Amino acid sequence: WRASISKNARKTFNNSGLCKKCIVCGYDNHVDIAHIVPVSEFDKSSKLSEINGMINLVPLCPNHHWEFDSGLITREEIIKIKNISREA
Repeated sequence: WRASISKNARKTFNNSGLCKKCIVCGYDNHVDIAHIVPVSEFDKSSKLSEINGMINLVPLCPNHHWEFDSGLITREEIIKIKNISREA
């Protein structure tokens, strides 16, 4: 089910019309669609639309995705960057 959640996240983001570039560095050759709140933190009863809601998705290059997943970039930093990029 994890693969289907990720596939749906990419589809949801692609259909949003938002720019497909890393919000940290601007890299746009390849971006991953990351979950700000990890899938593992949602209850089993959570709806896919909640897990993959645009408020929970963020485009990151592979390097920044790894740093985010490894805790080198915090959730708070990602949210702050996402909010700034939305205002720009």
